[in-house]
Amino acid sequence: MSHHADIPESQRDITDVYCFAGNNGTVFVINVSPLQSSGFDPEVYYEFKVDTSSPLDYLEDITWRVTFPGGEAVKVEQLTGRAARDRDATGKVITPAEARLGQVVTCTDGIKLFAGERGEPFFNDPRFTVATRAALSTGTNPNYTALYPAQNAFQNTNVSAIVLEVPSSITGSGTIGYWGNTSVKEHGVWHQLQHAAGPLVGFIWDFSGGSAGMDFNASHPKDHLKGRPKNPGSDPASGFWGQVRDTTAAVVAARKTFADPPHGKGTPKAYGAYVADTVLPDVLQFNVGTSALWDPWTKEIQNGKGLTECAPDSMYALVLNEGLTMGLTYKDATGALLDHFPYLSRPVTGG
Repeated sequence: MSHHADIPESQRDITDVYCFAGNNGTVFVINVSPLQSSGFDPEVYYEFKVDTSSPLDYLEDITWRVTFPGGEAVKVEQLTGRAARDRDATGKVITPAEARLGQVVTCTDGIKLFAGERGEPFFNDPRFTVATRAALSTGTNPNYTALYPAQNAFQNTNVSAIVLEVPSSITGSGTIGYWGNTSVKEHGVWHQLQHAAGPLVGFIWDFSGGSAGMDFNASHPKDHLKGRPKNPGSDPASGFWGQVRDTTAAVVAARKTFADPPHGKGTPKAYGAYVADTVLPDVLQFNVGTSALWDPWTKEIQNGKGLTECAPDSMYALVLNEGLTMGLTYKDATGALLDHFPYLSRPVTGG
């Protein structure tokens, strides 16, 4: 699972987000409804958040707000500047009135949209995820031996996908930051249901039940570094950053890998600080027009997130400071990826 088990209402549950170079611009993906592709909730805002500041300030400068009025129609509003951070603001509608699910839609200014059922691109054996989460919660050394051979639990399943392809005339041609949210207004109050960017971050670190004591899904990236001390490798820390540092430190201390090359540090806490600085703020940074890859441990690259890398392997290795592979590849995912928009594989029958 990446974000596949974060919230119980499947139509509101972001399984994953992706950011990579397409044929005609940058591709942004939000997938929801894991394992069953139950469609979209007409009461929910599906929000594509993009930071175009240089340097990044982890505040959204553009929001594409996707809604599904009536269940079959699809509407996208583009909000910029302060309006991008205001859920009560009204944006510029960029979709034609006849936009519907399952269609490739040409929007204003050359933006392309697809919303509908697709094959699940994510591949992972959730037993490894659960074992990693348990180790981080207890400060123990996880044992993965009994989990082999790994099996992709998401093979031959579908998701409900929203895909945007946006030209660089809108995003700019430099480095951008991207994350996805779902939100809903209940009794006049907005509730952010989910935050998604890097793989597994909000799940393997149990922030609500851990020292952070906060709902990561309700958070904003600008708050992810709160609690990071002046001397990050030694001083007391708090918040999301502090929990990532301290729980990771406990795992690499138990595993005795904190000093191992190529990323080793002098103390477990110093290695934990390295990991916390790697995964937070939880935003996908992407250099527009380049090849996407999320692999901070093996290749020391965090550049968007593509559809072919095994991002869970990279996250497990990062937590352990030890190379680990489940042996799964994108060929274990559902269907064959397309070389054209909307890029995700066609849905499988019965998925």
